[in-house]
Amino acid sequence: MEPLLKVENIKKTYGKSSAAYTALENISFDIHEGEFVGHASAAPLPDMRLLLD
Repeated sequence: MEPLLKVENIKKTYGKSSAAYTALENISFDIHEGEFVGHASAAPLPDMRLLLD
């Protein structure tokens, strides 16, 4: 079955140049029909922006 959402190779870096910090690198996942996706964060908007930026 094909996934409803397929995310591949997410990378999120904060800062620039020598002060840069990589928080996520090479993160991939699939979401299939019927799967529950939970979110545990005090700041949901910045987390979802990883997928939208």
